[in-house]
Amino acid sequence: MTSHYESLGMTIIEAMQFGLPVVSVDCPTGPREILGDSEYGILIEQNNVSKLAEAIITLMEDEKKYQHYVEKGLARANDFSVESIHKKWEKLFHAEP
Repeated sequence: MTSHYESLGMTIIEAMQFGLPVVSVDCPTGPREILGDSEYGILIEQNNVSKLAEAIITLMEDEKKYQHYVEKGLARANDFSVESIHKKWEKLFHAEP
């Protein structure tokens, strides 16, 4: 994802749900909240096109790294599932004051 600004990047979550590794620009808000510090996908500093290309090429050439991010992404995408979010809302609404 190459956005300059992003809220919650649904395209990142959707890609991870379909087993695709993610390379994203670390724009203000959004990608870092989903990908951590490159734990669940690769974050690239803004306006660094060569690093972005390098990360994409690395995933194309390194099957082990590709699979690592596929597995981590699938697990992370579950944190944003309807069931997971529903549980968080239920907990919030039923919390003691």
